[in-house]
Amino acid sequence: MFIFTLLIRRWLIRDFAGVIAAVISDLPTILTFLAVTLGLTAIAMIAWNIYIALKVKSLKSLAHLLDEVDRYNDVIQAVDVLDQLEEVGNTRVALNREQVLEALTIARKSLVCGLMTERILRQNRKLLARGYELFYQYRK
Repeated sequence: MFIFTLLIRRWLIRDFAGVIAAVISDLPTILTFLAVTLGLTAIAMIAWNIYIALKVKSLKSLAHLLDEVDRYNDVIQAVDVLDQLEEVGNTRVALNREQVLEALTIARKSLVCGLMTERILRQNRKLLARGYELFYQYRK
């Protein structure tokens, strides 16, 4: 077995030496290829990061609205838990249900209005950027 591995090792070293010689003789071409490839990769990565940064910037208001929706849902779950506690006879968690429901209804309407406004503005972003002056002239 040892002799067999020695033969394989000798064969690999002999072929590897030929590969190394070919690489050394073609080193300038390989270095040029690596430089161009790495340069193009760096440019592509920078362009991608700039693109993503611009996309994130344009969606910040939507992300804020979605955070508000999450908070609204948390409040609804909390009200549900308080209702369940009241049902089992816990009188410490008295809740003015009418005021809470009124406030939740107003908050829901506001969130829906904000989300619809955001959608309309996102869908018409190019039109708004080009014809911003038209809106001012229309208001006068």
